[in-house]
Order: sequence, then structure tokens, then C-alpha cells
Amino acid sequence: MTVYTSLRAANVARQAEWDTGGNIDLSYSGNELAGEAGELIQATVDLINGGDDYQALREEIGDVIICCDLIALRVGRPLITRHPVEPRKCHADPRMITDQLVDLAIEVGNVSNTIKKQERERFGMVGARGSLDDMMHNLNEIICLVHWIGEALGEDAGDCVAEKFNLTSAKYGLQTKMAT
Repeated sequence: MTVYTSLRAANVARQAEWDTGGNIDLSYSGNELAGEAGELIQATVDLINGGDDYQALREEIGDVIICCDLIALRVGRPLITRHPVEPRKCHADPRMITDQLVDLAIEVGNVSNTIKKQERERFGMVGARGSLDDMMHNLNEIICLVHWIGEALGEDAGDCVAEKFNLTSAKYGLQTKMAT
């Protein structure tokens, strides 16, 4: 899982370059993850319904993983050291892929709920407090699901991360790149 070590170093460097005012917070990062997960779900559904835009799938796989690491970075935790669940046997059966997409949406919702609770605590409001340990588990589940979806459709999620990271840096004129 060396891609995650490289990703963390690249995210730290690029955030210093990109967010020079320190404006991006945990809420923004959670919204970003939800948006990118929605785009990954759409790209996957398009493929299983007969589309052929594998580049969109590759980019969204990369985006979701990058966003997960940015959330983990914001709370001072490593993203992943091992898969928290047994590796799943991948099949390109659309029903199985759809089931994994539903699971992905659930896990992203769980991360959003924890972020909401963390923000409520930061604002000094009453209510339940979110567990960062639970959120990290949810982020790791997202990573496993994204890997599974990628493998089911013939893509290596690790390769997608560096490719998308570098495309984004180039698009916005940022200097930070990941080794591919």
C-alpha cells in the first residue's frame, strides 16, 4: 500500500501550495468526498449500463481515494495501513457492482454524519459527538469498496490515484506531483 504513503506526502505538499489561506476545513473535505463519490457512482453506473468511458471511472476512483486521505489528514490520522475487511472476490456482475455502490454511498453518508457531529462539537452545540475511530473505519471501508469496484471493472485503484492527482495538479497549475 505504498500509494497511500506517497499520497499523504503529496497531499501535504499540495495543500500547502493550493490552500495558501488555510480555508479548507473538515466540512469542505466531507462535501468534497460526497461529491466525488457521487461522480464515481455515476461513472460506474454508466459503464455497467453499456458506456465506455473508463477514463471517467479512473479519475473518479482517484478522486475518492484522494478525498479520503484529505479527511484523514485533517484529523491527523493515517488513511490506511491494511484492508479492514476480507478481500472480496471481484466479479463484473452489474448486480454485485450495484450492491457495492450502495455500500459506498452508505459509508460516505456515515463519514458525513461523523463530520457533522465533529463540527457540532467544534461549534459548542449540544448533541452526540462523532467518533474519529468510527470515521476512520468508514474511510477504510470506502477505500476497500473503491478498490473492489475498480478491480471488478478492470482498473487498479492505486494507479488511478497518482494519475488523477497529477491531472488535477496540471489542470490548476500546481507543482506538486506524485510518482506514477
